[in-house]
Amino acid sequence: MDDPLIPRAPAFAKRSLVWRWLAGTLLVGLAGLGVLFMVVDRTTAASSRQIVEQAVATDLAGLVDIYVTSGEAELSARIADRLAMPAAEGDARHYLLSTGDGRKLAGDLERWPQISAETSEMAIITPQGPGIGGPVLAQATMLEPGVRLVVGHEFAAQTAMRRDIRTGFALAAAALLAALLLWAFLAARTLRTRVDRVNTMFRAIGDGASAPDLPETGPPDELGELTAHALALKHRIGALLASQRQVNDHLAHEIRTPLVHLDNRLAALADGPENASAEALNAARANIRDLVQLLEGLLDIAVTEARSGERIGLVPVDLSETTASIAELFADSAEDMGVRFTSDIAPGVTLAGDRPMLQRLVSNLLDNALKFTPAGGEVHLSLREGPELRVSDTGPGVPDDWKTRIFQRFERAESDTNGHGLGLALSQAIARRHGLTIRVLDNNPGAVFVVGKRER
Repeated sequence: MDDPLIPRAPAFAKRSLVWRWLAGTLLVGLAGLGVLFMVVDRTTAASSRQIVEQAVATDLAGLVDIYVTSGEAELSARIADRLAMPAAEGDARHYLLSTGDGRKLAGDLERWPQISAETSEMAIITPQGPGIGGPVLAQATMLEPGVRLVVGHEFAAQTAMRRDIRTGFALAAAALLAALLLWAFLAARTLRTRVDRVNTMFRAIGDGASAPDLPETGPPDELGELTAHALALKHRIGALLASQRQVNDHLAHEIRTPLVHLDNRLAALADGPENASAEALNAARANIRDLVQLLEGLLDIAVTEARSGERIGLVPVDLSETTASIAELFADSAEDMGVRFTSDIAPGVTLAGDRPMLQRLVSNLLDNALKFTPAGGEVHLSLREGPELRVSDTGPGVPDDWKTRIFQRFERAESDTNGHGLGLALSQAIARRHGLTIRVLDNNPGAVFVVGKRER
């Protein structure tokens, strides 16, 4: 159970990936700056100590050389000279030359510090003496038995420099972090706005409302690609809904008439004599077969359109062999109808497809051509690489205002009194399933149906 005394994050912050990304950016930025600060601080501290150590070692080596070449008196005089020279603030130097029993010979330190001369030890000490401002980095050495020397340098200047570096780094890190947060906030707000547009569109679609259009332009990034796909999906859904409404309207109109006829015939049979005529029964069965054919055609179109562009289930098909076998079947039908049928099929044309669907596509086009070609006319079938399939006839042709309508469901030419107007609609759905297009051109006389690759 939630404790009312514990403050909770805003609901939008819990749900929003954008705000979680912003918080993550802040944490990563802070962690990165913290690690960088530690590295810089430790590097600065090590460099500062190394500088002081080298200065102490150099100073000590110089004094040892003076003692070896000139003796104790000269060394004492040089120590006094160095103490008399003004030192930079925080860089004061301190010395002590003493005997083994602790008697002071020269220098400003009052007594020997806790440091070993025998091992030339170097350490930070806190000596006592006039003018000593703080800790001293010192090194001791044994000049000869009974004589020892310690040299120490203050490092307050290095400490101040390290403090200034810390301060400068902190200010620069704060400015960088502020800039990072500002950039992350603006980027997150832009990202949230773009994502909200997509979500608003999908929510409207889910609620059945009119979905707003998304802006066509935008950065060509991953989200821009997602927006383009969402917009394409919205248009696709709109087209499917419109198609569904159109199908429902046409279906209600197309089915109503045969159902009424069927009902009348069955009513007549029910009211008639017991030995009902075979003619009435056959007519009723014909109506039923017609309805079944209509529903099967609509189902085939719906299933094919639903799989449009889908590559699953497609296998390499020898389109030349498939088309040639169908051409042999239609050659006999054309001869019986008094229509001259010719074909020109290039060998070796293949296509990734569904063989039964492709067979139905070719059959529908040939059946449509033979139906509209009068006796004495000609139907020609050709196949070329591409692939490009052409079915031409010498029938009445297709008027310009019908060249697109003819591929819609339930659209029939005025001279077409049979069928439901689903054959070419199914042919178009099959073509789209295989990434192809189908169009009708003039043959003068007649029409040419062309199936081929989509134009880029």
